[in-house]
Amino acid sequence: MPGFFFGSIFLTTFVTPSVCTSFRFTPLPATFDTALVLRLYDWSETSQIAVLLTRNHGLVRAVAKGARRPLAKFSGGFELLTAGTAGLLIKPEADLATATEWDLTHPFWHLRRSLNAFYRASLVAELLQKMIIDRDPQPTLFAAAVDYLQSLRTLPDEDSPLLALLWLTLEHLGYKPQVQATISGEPLAESGLLLFSPEYGGVVPHDAAATGPVWTVRASTMARLAELDNPLRKSISPARLQHADDAPTAPEGPETRRATRLLVSYCEYIIAQPLSSRRFCFPEWTSPDSAPSQRNGPGQSDR
Repeated sequence: MPGFFFGSIFLTTFVTPSVCTSFRFTPLPATFDTALVLRLYDWSETSQIAVLLTRNHGLVRAVAKGARRPLAKFSGGFELLTAGTAGLLIKPEADLATATEWDLTHPFWHLRRSLNAFYRASLVAELLQKMIIDRDPQPTLFAAAVDYLQSLRTLPDEDSPLLALLWLTLEHLGYKPQVQATISGEPLAESGLLLFSPEYGGVVPHDAAATGPVWTVRASTMARLAELDNPLRKSISPARLQHADDAPTAPEGPETRRATRLLVSYCEYIIAQPLSSRRFCFPEWTSPDSAPSQRNGPGQSDR
């Protein structure tokens, strides 16, 4: 019988079973959310650390203990660039959540069959995990990313869907560049060369003393971006990015390619580091003369 000494007197304490049950530990219930696997790390032979973009909880970094064990509830373990339903134990004070199970629903097999599709999907995955703040819900970007991966089944070499996704990402994260006029409100020239400042997020006048790097871009490149920002044009539906009726109205051409490269370079400036996947999507950036830098941004070939 439990008790304690008080001086020379032994006092007994009585604890009823109903009191004991009130002190039992209640495990934290798992939260289930649809997720896209953006990156994987091997934690041990059977465990993984996954970077997940979830629909309702944003970017979540989770450890999956025993995910590769035969009888684990992880569909054989996490795989890069797949989507499914994840069971997560998310604690606000912990940097790493705990993945309790994983139900694979979208394996995206076409990304394993097309090298170009895999390169572009890898670029998007790398971009999203570096631009989105951890546990900041972005349901629109999640839906757009999943739809873009699905669109790569039929459009693995097209720049227009990637351009639309890049624009949507910048818009929803508050980094949308100003493409309808210069940063001082002056109309853009319809031809010739313009100066784009990633620091100000728009075109600066030629005689302006801009802070930071200034990139030379063509007027047609900015006009292509202005089509995405046209208020009279039907907005891009993230849930139907892969359909032709929601694709950008301009035909695929050099302006679309240059505009895509400009936004990729702009994203790299925002996160202050290059995207390792972009050299596979844009081979023209592999040469020293066309590599993005603080001086030329999207490359000399864009001039």
